[in-house]
Amino acid sequence: MRPMANAAPTLSGLTASVSFLESAVNAAPQRLDLDVTFNDVDNNFNGATVTLGGLAAADRIAQDQFGVNNQGNGAGQIGVSGATVSFAGVAIGTIAGGNGTALTITLNAAATSAAVEALVENLTYANTSATPVASHDIVLNIRDAAGADLGPIGAVTELISTANPFNGLGSSSLSFLPAPGFVDADKDGRQDIFTGGDDGQIRYFHHNADNSFTQLTGASNPINYDIGDGSAISFVDMDNDGDKDAFITSNLDGFAVRFTNNNNGTFSNAGVISGFYRGDDYNARTGFIDVDGDGDEDAVVGARDGVFQVWRNNSNGTFTQLASHPFTGLSFGNGSFPSPTFADLDGDGDKDMAVGLSAGVVIFYVNNNLVFTRLEDASNPFAGVAVDQNAAPAFGDLDGDGDMDMVVGSTAIGLGGHINSYRNDGVQWGRAIHVGITPVSDAPTGTDKGVTILEDVPRPFTSADFGYADADGHSFVGVRFTSAPVGGTL
Repeated sequence: MRPMANAAPTLSGLTASVSFLESAVNAAPQRLDLDVTFNDVDNNFNGATVTLGGLAAADRIAQDQFGVNNQGNGAGQIGVSGATVSFAGVAIGTIAGGNGTALTITLNAAATSAAVEALVENLTYANTSATPVASHDIVLNIRDAAGADLGPIGAVTELISTANPFNGLGSSSLSFLPAPGFVDADKDGRQDIFTGGDDGQIRYFHHNADNSFTQLTGASNPINYDIGDGSAISFVDMDNDGDKDAFITSNLDGFAVRFTNNNNGTFSNAGVISGFYRGDDYNARTGFIDVDGDGDEDAVVGARDGVFQVWRNNSNGTFTQLASHPFTGLSFGNGSFPSPTFADLDGDGDKDMAVGLSAGVVIFYVNNNLVFTRLEDASNPFAGVAVDQNAAPAFGDLDGDGDMDMVVGSTAIGLGGHINSYRNDGVQWGRAIHVGITPVSDAPTGTDKGVTILEDVPRPFTSADFGYADADGHSFVGVRFTSAPVGGTL
């Protein structure tokens, strides 16, 4: 049975930019926004989180101090006592972090939409530095107990021309209808790429240390295989040994072949996969996600008819088709050739879904407890992806920075194969707030000092004689003496 649909929380009226004087954020925490509107129609807050932190890696700085304003325990007020946050005197959650790190407030069953709205209006920012970063971005996200949140910020950047590691590959390197898949084939810590294609051959592109890719052929290709007329490749653990085996579909004959990962840089042909058949001439494309909660990943297969069929992974190299599954009733239209791929893009611990279509676009569904909700227009981080036709996306780390980039196999004009590459520039989830801090010149400091001088010998003074220090880095200009020792002259 499919779980009931869970609505995402909504937040409006949040300021996009705040400006503070350095002296203000040094002296006391400042509220970020005093008037927002928040709602979650499901009111499922037991285990929900409110997070506030730097947007990208460069924005996560130790001088930031995130917190919650303590209004009191009256009606409509947010209170703070130690790590406990309350609304109208009733505890609604627990505070963690915030001192140079992201702030996380984990809510309990007593939280309501009104309480969360008041909480957001009492989130604070302070800065401990006398030389604060003048401009950076922070992000607020609210994720309900089912995993739905405020949606993505940012997008992916297409790598064009020579920046695309697959730029210029001709028909000898890529067949018509290339369908890529990522796996670390040689156990060097970098994800390599295999592609299928209309000619049935499996091609291998080794991921080099400089993040370029080199096509290896013949015996150097660990899956040097031709399935016949049409192939697509993806990777999943089929034998429960912890590494990913190759699942290769025959696009025209409807069956699939397994290549077992030997965990030493080689793969062995284990033959036709028992229990799987998608249909003749259907151009099956496969992605993997656990749909039945048994811990292994099941096959979600799109094809010419525009619908998904699902096969349960039996963890012994065989698959069983499921009559009912989370994608029952979802259709993209006959001839759309939906190509699914799955990755946890919103950081909530479950895999979201991107689907390539014959029109050359990639659409995106966020996963909330196996309920998949389509994000459209600006909410779709892949809204700008547009290839020629028959988009086949796959997620993996192209540049070694630890996040999920994307490649999209497609059929270019003239029926040639092509791979487009898209770098993940830090797609985040929530609402961004730009923080600007206007510097204020802090007073210099000095310390009591003593000097020893020789009788009748002039002694030039320097800034070091006065223990001079200035947090803003301003240079020593001068000093005013108000008294001098008896008998001395200045």
